[in-house]
Amino acid sequence: MEVEHLVDESTFDPVEEAGVPLLRPTPAGAIHRRPEIHQSEEEKKREEKGKKEGQAGGFDLFGI
Repeated sequence: MEVEHLVDESTFDPVEEAGVPLLRPTPAGAIHRRPEIHQSEEEKKREEKGKKEGQAGGFDLFGI
């Protein structure tokens, strides 16, 4: 008994056909390199202010 192949096996991806979104690998630390994607406008302003203050005199943790 012969079986008729209805799918081109060279391009068939069972995961994609099942409707599961494919997860692509990302470089390590990708989230840390682009934090602005996940920040609100207020968080961005706070971060910029912190950077400016940090450049001006640093953070004096021990009061020295």
